[in-house]
Amino acid sequence: MMCDICKNFVITGSESHGQHHHKMCPRYKTEKFPYLFYYEDAVDCWIPAPDKLENIISVSDNMDVGEFIEIKFNRVDLTDREYDNLPEN
Repeated sequence: MMCDICKNFVITGSESHGQHHHKMCPRYKTEKFPYLFYYEDAVDCWIPAPDKLENIISVSDNMDVGEFIEIKFNRVDLTDREYDNLPEN
């Protein structure tokens, strides 16, 4: 849902809008929102968590019966600008 300020801006494509605000909205750079990240050992960094847990690990491919795996999660508060500028790799 867009804020009242964002409703005044023209959307020219997906690149004109962040996660919550239009890129021309002053709140795009200031209002923080909580995001869930998980630690990925393979790349040694925190990665935004997908909507579904099965997109992090495939149970049939990565686990044996009775095996335990620990996944670390972390909440990070970011503005839309900060989130949009996260490194790809």
